[in-house]
Amino acid sequence: GVVAFEMAQQLYAMEQEVALLALIDAPSPGYMPVEFKDDVEILAYLLMVGDNNYSISVEEIRQLSPDERLKYFLERGKIVNQLLPSKLEEFHDFLRMYETNLLALQNYKAQQI
Repeated sequence: GVVAFEMAQQLYAMEQEVALLALIDAPSPGYMPVEFKDDVEILAYLLMVGDNNYSISVEEIRQLSPDERLKYFLERGKIVNQLLPSKLEEFHDFLRMYETNLLALQNYKAQQI
C-alpha cells in the first residue's frame, strides 16, 4: 500500500493523472504498528494477526531456546496464519524480509505535494 501511495505521489509530482488510489487493508504512512524490539515480538504479532482471539505471552516465549522458539512459531503459524512459512529453511528468509519491510515502512516519510 505504501509503495502504491509513493508511486502515486511521484506520478502526481510529474503532473501525471492519478485517477484513483485505493488502499485496502494497508497501513497508511505514519500509522504503522508499534516498533518491535526483536524477532519474538514480530512473530508474536504475526501470529495474533492471523487469529485475533489468540493470546501469546512474549515473555514466556523469550525463555525458550532459539530452536524451541522457531519450532513453536512454525507449528503455531501453520494453524493460525497461512502466510507464515511452514519449513524451517524458508523461515529465516521470511523473517529477514519482514523485518526489512517493517524498517522501510517505519522510516518512510510521505511528502506532501
